[in-house]
Amino acid sequence: MKLKQFLENINTLVEQHPHILEECDVVFSADADDELNHATINKITYQPTLGHLSDIDFLEVEDWDSPDSGINAICIN
Repeated sequence: MKLKQFLENINTLVEQHPHILEECDVVFSADADDELNHATINKITYQPTLGHLSDIDFLEVEDWDSPDSGINAICIN
């Protein structure tokens, strides 16, 4: 999913349910299938980080303004 679609989805949820801005924690699931079987649920605790995602690794990018920074992903935790 691209950031634009993610943001549109979040904004739609907030428009439909404004109370979630103050009342809801943000969590993520790991190690789950499509039906959340065997899921580990955790709260998001860190600010988003820009970086480069390869097939096997995520590397944080320090120089965001560089045209050759290689930024292609946002890590949410």
